[in-house]
Amino acid sequence: MNLKFKFRREEWAQQRTRDFFGSADVPLRHGTNTWEGLGKKLKDHERGRAHLENIEKWIALRGALKHKNTIDHHALELQLKEVNFWKEVMKRLIDVIIFLSEKNLAFRGTDEHFGSQSNGNFLGIIELISKYDDVLKN
Repeated sequence: MNLKFKFRREEWAQQRTRDFFGSADVPLRHGTNTWEGLGKKLKDHERGRAHLENIEKWIALRGALKHKNTIDHHALELQLKEVNFWKEVMKRLIDVIIFLSEKNLAFRGTDEHFGSQSNGNFLGIIELISKYDDVLKN
């Protein structure tokens, strides 16, 4: 094996270890050949700064997951609220469309603005429903 390549590979491995663990002094990085040395290396690892920091992070994450307190959970709740809001709006719009179609009534008027006297049956019914319905009021 080329000595220069071996040195670069070990240097790369140490840098990756530093990036991941915050230190290149990780007791279990090189492993052990005997069972006798394993207990000491495990104790050194468990007392190491990187291990303790990761334990703290894991405990915080576990608590956040348990109490549904993560960032993505809040984003998901907001998204579900918005989806449900628009589903409710669509239900009302479809009901108005079905009603006007069953009665064979015109949808449009001469004006297409809310509050206008001649805005047609569709917008007129939507305005009427929005007076009493919180979903369409918004």
